[in-house]
Amino acid sequence: MVSGTTQVVAVIGHPIAQVKSPDNFNRYFAEQHMDSVMIPVDIVPDAVAAYLNALRGWQNMTGVLVTVPHKQRAAALVDDLTPRARRLNAVNVIRKLADGRLQALVRRVVILPIVGQHGLIEGVETRTGDFHAVDRRQHLIRVFRHRRRRFFDCCRRIRRGGDPSAGPARSNPGHPAAPA
Repeated sequence: MVSGTTQVVAVIGHPIAQVKSPDNFNRYFAEQHMDSVMIPVDIVPDAVAAYLNALRGWQNMTGVLVTVPHKQRAAALVDDLTPRARRLNAVNVIRKLADGRLQALVRRVVILPIVGQHGLIEGVETRTGDFHAVDRRQHLIRVFRHRRRRFFDCCRRIRRGGDPSAGPARSNPGHPAAPA
């Protein structure tokens, strides 16, 4: 059910009818009892700049997945690019930061933000198949070695106010991305 408190995430492209993300994410949101919805937005290339500018003030939209043909155009229109996105000059995720700035990145797999004691948490699958739980400032909270299910279990604990380091998965303090 969509309400006045529902958090919206979009996937933008042109055309957009072929995308599967809304089905997958909306099923996940429903299973997790999250007040979130993903919508497909078919937007022509000339309108992407205006759309991203509107996103800055759209209070209940947390971010955007970007698909063809907007990946390069979006990279030129955001406030901040991660080093990988800058190198590729393309993005597939845009996050709206707390101050309204738009940060773009390239991720292999993105699990949408989950509110918990660390603020907004997102999961990232690395090329090695590990899952990293990171906060909004990209500080590593926990690494799950090849354990997608344990990552999701951790996300459920975080949503309920639990400790992300609790449970059977082990943190990896020696990982290069771990905070000092």
